[in-house]
Amino acid sequence: MGTWTLAIPDSIATGLWALEAAIDGEPAGTQTFAIVSDRNAALTSPGDAPTPTPSEIYQRAAAASVFVTSLDGNGEAISRGFGFFVEKNVVLTAFQAIDGASSLRLDLADGSHVTVNDVVAWNRSRDWAVLRVNTGNVQPLEKAAPNSWKVGDICYVLASQGQGSRTIQSVNLTGLQGTTPGTQRLTISAYGGQGTLGAPLLDSYGRVIGVLSGGLTGMGSARMGNWSSFLDPGEGAAAIADPTVLPLSMIPQSAMTQQAVTLADLAAQGALMMPLAIDSQAGTGSLCQDFRRLGDQAILPVGPGREFSHKQGNLAAVVTWGPSKRIKGMERLRIYNADNRLVAETAPGKISLQPRVTAFSAWKVPIGSLQPGIYRIDLFLDDEPQWRAYFRLVD
Repeated sequence: MGTWTLAIPDSIATGLWALEAAIDGEPAGTQTFAIVSDRNAALTSPGDAPTPTPSEIYQRAAAASVFVTSLDGNGEAISRGFGFFVEKNVVLTAFQAIDGASSLRLDLADGSHVTVNDVVAWNRSRDWAVLRVNTGNVQPLEKAAPNSWKVGDICYVLASQGQGSRTIQSVNLTGLQGTTPGTQRLTISAYGGQGTLGAPLLDSYGRVIGVLSGGLTGMGSARMGNWSSFLDPGEGAAAIADPTVLPLSMIPQSAMTQQAVTLADLAAQGALMMPLAIDSQAGTGSLCQDFRRLGDQAILPVGPGREFSHKQGNLAAVVTWGPSKRIKGMERLRIYNADNRLVAETAPGKISLQPRVTAFSAWKVPIGSLQPGIYRIDLFLDDEPQWRAYFRLVD
């Protein structure tokens, strides 16, 4: 056995080399090795930075992330999502994280918080929104080059376990949705739930690939801590549109510098949906194919209610009221399309509710005139929405 130490001169060319050993002139073995320009180049492709550790990726991403809490006109929390600095003083989040808000509270990683009352740019159907936050000292995340990823890649996504915590998850890019490059979205192997909407998806270098989205359904469907009021089995948002990732390339660069519009103006234009009443009197609700009555009071839904067709002509809805106070008012259902435009509604009907006395309401709603797509249906008691669900209409 023998060992040697060979000096490598600075003038030697980089590339693949071979070391041959001989004993008495006879070949005894060959070992190949690479000479690179620096000690990290062997780990990455030419021009790339050293591969950071998951811990380093987490530290950078957590520092650039914010919690986005949407608030109603009384300052009460509606929902909470993620956001992240994509440029200096510019935060990218999901549209659902701001939908229905009168104002936004952004909690930064250093423990400070900022109130935001306007939006720089937004797109409801693609589920993104841009906010301007003048902090000055938060380093934005680096952007991945367009199409630098491929299906099967290992990536990272931020999540939260509550109480202001930030965690990191390792996920895989599992596929694509959409048939053209301009409409494609990415699917991943895991998802952190409603509170992860607006979080960044990061490649193995910690660069942002895209923003996590929940599709067309809205976080404003229920308030924080009360999501179970509409996420009944078979009626959850994910059943209508699975969570996906919108690539950054789908967001125009001009969106980062547009003139801001106030949330109040957006609400007045009908661009934001109304949040559910903070003291909703509706206990549970279901979309269904039909319903049947039990005696003089109870009404039971019949058949699944996530998807309907034009052939059916109608959808049915059943709501169980669990009032906490005496109410006399008018009830009606309103149907909105994916752009939050009112497309159908029922005639108003009188309703009288007694505190702690269960009551039932049921409707059959014509849908034959609607175009195929995803719709939202709201139950209004006078001027306030009490319950909300989503459905898909097909030919």
